Amino acid sequence: MKNLLAAAAVMLFAMSAYAQPARDLTDANAAARQHMRDIEPALTLMRNEADALSKISEIQRSLAGTPLTSIDTAFRTIDTYTTLMGRRTVGLPHDQQIIMMAAQRMLQDAHTTTPSDYPKFRDDFHHLIVHPLQLSVSRDMRQLIALTSLYSQLADSLRNVESLGINAINGSASDPTRQ
Repeated sequence: MKNLLAAAAVMLFAMSAYAQPARDLTDANAAARQHMRDIEPALTLMRNEADALSKISEIQRSLAGTPLTSIDTAFRTIDTYTTLMGRRTVGLPHDQQIIMMAAQRMLQDAHTTTPSDYPKFRDDFHHLIVHPLQLSVSRDMRQLIALTSLYSQLADSLRNVESLGINAINGSASDPTRQ
């Protein structure tokens, strides 16, 4: 599965095609709660993606120091992070898992044998790890922005209906024939 977020969106639209429409606001509230439960794994995945990119950025910044200390710090950081990720029920999309494994291997190799050209190692880490991960997270962010736009449209529609109801209540409360 290339992108869990996109799959969740496709699943949402497929489910809504087979789902019964809400007959009233009680049904609509229940459907909204179910929908939130349905998309939570995709939102958790996006949080994990942002967390992974933040961790890789932290590692890249740690590589700015002296080679031995920097590599040791970076290796410990990614080792701790990947161990933590292994315990989570929702991990990362496959392409991002591959990037994280490549980062771990790259740092493991550097930890075992300090690179002779340390500036090249840092540059390679940036271009082979940071950039691909940034592109992948950006791709998924576009999906999240599209989802946010759909929810904004829905919220606007709900506010419009709410205003109609409030205006109707206010209009009926100010009946001049009643004193």
